Amino acid sequence: MLKEVDINFLIKSIHYFRDFRRENLEIYTSFYKRLDRFFGNSKEGKKSFGISASLLIKLITPISMLLRQFLRLPYYIIQTISLRRSQCENIKSCHAFCIASSRFDLDESESVATQLESILESIGGRDVLNLFSGHAQNQKTIILYDPQLESGFWRRSRVSHNEKLFIFDGAYIIFLSLVLVVTGIVFRGAEEIIFIRRYLKQSKDSKDEKLPRLYVRVVEALTFITYHSLINRLPKHSSTLLTSNSFFVELLRSFILQNNGSGKIVEVLHGIIADPTEVWFQRLLSSQDNTKEKKHLLIPQVPDLPQLSTLDNKYYLENNICINTYLNSSLYENRKIHGSYKEYALNHLEQLNLSPHDKLITLTIYGGTSIGESFFNSSAFEVEIEVLDKAIGYFLNKKKDIKIIYVPHPANKLLPQRVTNIFKKRDVQVLDHSIFTYFITDYCISNISSCLFELNWLGAECFTPMIEADGFYSKDYLEKIHHPETDGMEALENSLYGCFKAGLGAGYKSYIEKFAIRLEMVKGGNIN
Repeated sequence: MLKEVDINFLIKSIHYFRDFRRENLEIYTSFYKRLDRFFGNSKEGKKSFGISASLLIKLITPISMLLRQFLRLPYYIIQTISLRRSQCENIKSCHAFCIASSRFDLDESESVATQLESILESIGGRDVLNLFSGHAQNQKTIILYDPQLESGFWRRSRVSHNEKLFIFDGAYIIFLSLVLVVTGIVFRGAEEIIFIRRYLKQSKDSKDEKLPRLYVRVVEALTFITYHSLINRLPKHSSTLLTSNSFFVELLRSFILQNNGSGKIVEVLHGIIADPTEVWFQRLLSSQDNTKEKKHLLIPQVPDLPQLSTLDNKYYLENNICINTYLNSSLYENRKIHGSYKEYALNHLEQLNLSPHDKLITLTIYGGTSIGESFFNSSAFEVEIEVLDKAIGYFLNKKKDIKIIYVPHPANKLLPQRVTNIFKKRDVQVLDHSIFTYFITDYCISNISSCLFELNWLGAECFTPMIEADGFYSKDYLEKIHHPETDGMEALENSLYGCFKAGLGAGYKSYIEKFAIRLEMVKGGNIN
């Protein structure tokens, strides 16, 4: 019954999330403002976008989306019929996953379960989650929560490979909630409408100074109605989060935590826990500190990270168990494409015009992204170019040949011509897939990215212009990588050149040797 839902907990949890997002944005903005002060602010070749083009896109996008929803209505109706209680009673066991179709492209020719098990293999090649071992029936039932408004998973057949899939993206969540509201008037005493009114009233009474607009709170209430209906008509099940920090995922997290009928949440972290993230998790999860069994557990993506001050080992599934979903996904996909890991390596080295037995120094810059503006017109990109120029100057002065690769962030794969020219002028090769470079690069440079810690673990020297005072990563975390001790250009250059010097003293292996060593670190003995 919806009247049993703890609305105050939901409101408080979403409030914590919004606080976290605001603080994260403030720290991000302050970081680049600090760097702007001592970089030249040259804005090399920057151009503004045409207003008319952006207005046209804003007009066309919602119309196009509505048309797609109309065409997808038959899928929504069929899935809704399949979710009737009489149908759900036949389901003995199931498992839910939060997974973004924009990041994980599940192959239609293979079962979803097989692909998820591969993606969720731990560092070292072990299966620590045992995802489907408890299924009491041959057919696996899988719920895919996609934080996208429109999921790419709808192209899959709902029933294939002896699996039954239920897909919940933003559009379907709202569709089902409206169905529940209408049918609730007839069959359930309008309890959904009563819940919406209670939710709106209690959220208004919460005295939140930054209360979201009415339509946002209505969407929140509708989303909770869908989650309540789904979770309470299916067998008690666990949820594995492969993505987070998005609207629909955080609403799901909040609902599960307050719902006694829900199973555990295991979050496979995407990214390194920054200071604002640690504060948010601690506020959200402290409610389970006095419980005998934890309902929400975390799995980091990198081994051997320092223990955080508040999120200690009790919040994690097992001590030093790590899962890197993007490494796993990329390796799994490329092994299928190329037939073996060795062929995968040889193919990508050929793309980079590199010989497998070369021992050339390799430096990779992992591009960032921006908030509220085009990245390639932002100070974030300008910082990357300034650091790149210093790197080129350093190795020229040392008379060392070097291969430089730039990997754009997945959100910025399409480079404007002026940006292409910037890299061409500097003899930098652009590669739009970052994962292969993890296995061959000697140096990693990034403003803000988990790759700094991933590549540090894999054996590369890693540099960020971030300092402890920026308030993003803790002192213990920053000590794992090269970073300036204080603000200012001199401290930045000292740290950057110290990073390069540390790498020059290490000696170099061939590309194929590095690939083999790092692959074994990731896969353990599970290389076949």
